[in-house]
Formats: sequence, C-alpha cells, structure tokens
Amino acid sequence: MAERHITQKELGKLCGVSAACVGYILSGSKKYKFKPETIAKVRQMAAKYNYRPNYQATCLRKNKNNLLICIVGYACRYTDSLHIKYLTQEAEKAGFQLLVQYIVGLSDEKKLQFIRNIINIPAGIFIWSCGFENPDSLDRLTEILHNAPPMMHLNHPMGNTGMDHIRINWGGRCLPALLKHLSSRGVRRIGCCGGFFEKANPYLMRLPDIAPECGMTGKFYVPSSEKKRDNYYHAAVEIAEQLLHEKELPEVIYCVSDEITLVLMDIFRRNGLKFPEGIQIISGGDSDLLNVMVDPPPILRQDIPKLAEIAVKHLTGRINAGENSIGENLCVAEINQRLLFPDGSTQLLAEDKIALKNNA
Repeated sequence: MAERHITQKELGKLCGVSAACVGYILSGSKKYKFKPETIAKVRQMAAKYNYRPNYQATCLRKNKNNLLICIVGYACRYTDSLHIKYLTQEAEKAGFQLLVQYIVGLSDEKKLQFIRNIINIPAGIFIWSCGFENPDSLDRLTEILHNAPPMMHLNHPMGNTGMDHIRINWGGRCLPALLKHLSSRGVRRIGCCGGFFEKANPYLMRLPDIAPECGMTGKFYVPSSEKKRDNYYHAAVEIAEQLLHEKELPEVIYCVSDEITLVLMDIFRRNGLKFPEGIQIISGGDSDLLNVMVDPPPILRQDIPKLAEIAVKHLTGRINAGENSIGENLCVAEINQRLLFPDGSTQLLAEDKIALKNNA
C-alpha cells in the first residue's frame, strides 16, 4: 500500500500557519515577510514529515514550469562539462530549460541543506554528483530524498529514495569485458591507473581478483598521497614513478582519465619507452584532449550524448505524466563502451547493450 504523504494544509496546522504560508516559505518567495522562527519551524516540520509539494498543482498555478535543475557537487574533469552541454541540448529539444547549480566546495552540511531546500521547487532534478567528504552524508541524503519528486541520479542507483538513475557503464564496470578482449589478443599483464578518488571504487579495485579469471595478472596503481586530491597530473607523476620502478612493466595500462594518460606517455617517452611496441596505454577519460595527438592511444569512450538523451527523455516523461514518484530505479541504461583502435576500427566492449526498463 502506498505511503500517504502529509498535505500542505495539514503541515500548516502543525506549524500554526495557513497552507498558503507554508507554500510561500518553502518556495523561498519574497512576496511576504515571515518571522525567522516561523520559517525555521515550517522547514523543520516539512523535513520531519518528509513533506513534498504537489508537483501537478504547482505547475497548474504557474501555467507549467518547464524547468530542470542539475546539481553538481563535484567536478574536476573535462567530461563533466560535456555532460552538462548535452543535457542542456536535450532539455531544450524537450521544451525544458536546464538550470545548473554548482555546490562544489561547500561543506557536507551546506550541500545537504541546499538539496533539502531545492527539492521543494517545482522542477525535475538531476543529481550529477555530490562530492561528500563524509561517507555518512550519503545516508543522510538518502533520507532527504525518500519519496522525492521527479528526480534522477546520473551516476548510480540510490536505494530507498524512489529516484530513477542512469547507470554509467564505464571505468571499473567495463573491466571484465576489457580483460576478455585483451586476453584474446594474448595480453597477460595489465595495470590500471587512477587518482585519489578511484581508491574507493570497488569495480576498479577488484582488478587483481578478476584478472586471473582471464589468464592475466592485474595491478592497480594509485597515488599514496592525499595531497591535491583533485589533481590528476599530480597523481600521474606519482604513478609513473611507481611503474618505472617495477621489475616488469604491464603490457597494457588502462588509465581512468586522459590527464593521467598524457602525463604517463610523456614521462615514459622521456625514459625511452615506445608505444605500442614497448607498452600500450588505453585511456578512459572521454575527453577531446587526446584528439590533438598525431598518434592518439586507444580510447575507452562513453556515449555521453546517448546518456543525456535517455536521462532527459525519462525525467521529462515523468514530469509530463504528472508523477511525483514511480518507485526505485525504473529506468536504467547500460551505456555501451567503444574501444577505438588507431586504425579507426570500433569494437563494442560492454557486456550488456542499452537496456531500458519501461515505467510500469
């Protein structure tokens, strides 16, 4: 049986104000002035009872608000801007306007408070990333987003929130298929290079365990220092030093970012290594940085335009249908990966093709 939500009128009674006052306060309207203690009480009670404004009613009052909001809590790669670019284009095609809100650099508490406030705005919401410092903050976010209005997480599922998600099949998720492909070409030693945040990626960290299943050995290389955590150049310099001290180099190195790829190739060349005769590097950063090279390395690429198309299509579909929540993870997309070889050939590496679960 569906959980009954508290109404705006009921929330007003609990707070000792009218339903209209609740609407003005939670929407951030400046039309009327309220006492700070009244504002605090309404917001506190709304959070306590998990109140969400009626999306359909709000749109009717405002003659429909075709607004999408993308919350970005962490961004350090060129590809982050590509995601925003294509989300904006797809939103425009669908008759919506995308508002991008960066909360990069804020404390976890301020990020949570911002999200708590913004989900009361009558708009479809994307969460691109959070960038929390404290792992407990993700649990608190899950509580805030429980039975959330039309929303979509663009990285991975968030259990018990009712949010749809687009699962990006990249990085460590493509390792099994990548290993299988390399094994068929006779590769027996592979290394994977990442930055500070990749240390916590369970898919990448499993490389040493799954490589033997393909008759290979695998080692994960990450910086030991936590300094300059967002700096992939710094990470690459430290990783290059680790690799150059190995008795036996990997035959293939998979780098999770183009920045790491470029730095490793530069340092290796200055130490007498050749590509791909001495060592082969596969980049997985999705950016256009490598396009400037005369002889770029193979690239493991994600279909960002397709990702944006699917995400906007499903979120705006829910909004147009007037649905506040349709349950957990009902639209999941497995985005195919492509390994682009120097000769221009293309080979699909994803084990699963694009798979969409229809809204039921």
